[in-house]
Amino acid sequence: MLYDLGEKDRVYSIVQEEIKTSSTPYYYMSELADLEEERGHAGVAVDWMARAYTAAKGPATRLQWGARYIKGIVRLTPNDTATVRAAVLQVMNEAIESDNLYGRSRNSLRDIVDALRSWNEGGRHSAAIADMRHRLDLPCEHRPSPEAGAACKQIIAEI
Repeated sequence: MLYDLGEKDRVYSIVQEEIKTSSTPYYYMSELADLEEERGHAGVAVDWMARAYTAAKGPATRLQWGARYIKGIVRLTPNDTATVRAAVLQVMNEAIESDNLYGRSRNSLRDIVDALRSWNEGGRHSAAIADMRHRLDLPCEHRPSPEAGAACKQIIAEI
């Protein structure tokens, strides 16, 4: 309600306090990221998205918040190739390691793929994409089953 009334500074203060006591602070961190994005503070927004990802618990939840972080970097700081690359490798390696490539997580993986395709439109970042694919290929090779390895490779090929 405060947000709808234009009391965004009050919302920001309340949300910051909730982070301190919440068992799911990443939800509140994402709210702060949204507020910072609205204010035009891209770097601060991306920082809140990174913090939300770091705070998330559980493989599917971490992948979901990691996808949100990657989409934020691509949208708000698209020329920061090093940060995009580092985030993609971290989030994807974690998903691959935990064999978190199916079910609910598949939607998060699709979000990452879609964001990277958009980011690389016209081949603007083809070298970075090729490097990420190469670095993610080896972890796919070491999946516990041939099916898991094939699913992993399919996702990487879609980037």
